[in-house]
Amino acid sequence: MMKPIFSLIVFLGVASLAFGANEDSKKKGTQVIDAAKLTEVCTTCHSTQGINIAPNFPSLAGQGAKYLAKQTMDIKAGIRNVPEMLPFVKDMSKEDINKIASFYASLPAPSGVTESKHISLGEQIYRGGSDNSPPCMECHAPSGNGIALAGFPRLAGLHADYIIKQLTDFREKRRDNDDNAIMRDVSSRLSNAEIEAVAHYIQGLGKNE
Repeated sequence: MMKPIFSLIVFLGVASLAFGANEDSKKKGTQVIDAAKLTEVCTTCHSTQGINIAPNFPSLAGQGAKYLAKQTMDIKAGIRNVPEMLPFVKDMSKEDINKIASFYASLPAPSGVTESKHISLGEQIYRGGSDNSPPCMECHAPSGNGIALAGFPRLAGLHADYIIKQLTDFREKRRDNDDNAIMRDVSSRLSNAEIEAVAHYIQGLGKNE
């Protein structure tokens, strides 16, 4: 009698685990579908893979979810001025913004190439800093992958044109949504030549080694 009872218990246990796994799979599938629908408005500029269509648009794939959510909320609130994005995000809920951020964070990050003429100075600025500024890798990691939990963004693979614009905007105070004015301070210490070199070096992080 004990053997049939034991067999039944084992069967019910396995069936329960299978049901739970199936439910988890369904839930994840639903989340992916929801995220795909929410990101339809993003694909014109950022593509379905989250990789920029044009040099002046940032790639979102592999970017930290915390950073992406903050930037989107800042644009929605008018704290960061990006007129092209405002119509798409102004009516988004915080929940949807977090879903979109998590979706893009889960995608494979891009990589790029640095022209050889930019590697020497760019590497010096990124890894060693200049006479006036600290190394970029202190906040963005030696790999350029950033520190996601701290909200420090991934830079590796972003197009040089986009990085140049952001650093210049920080330096000229056209962008000021950086915590504790960190980027405004750092960029104010960099010359145009240094910004150009480090931006191109960042573009090729992962390919320069």
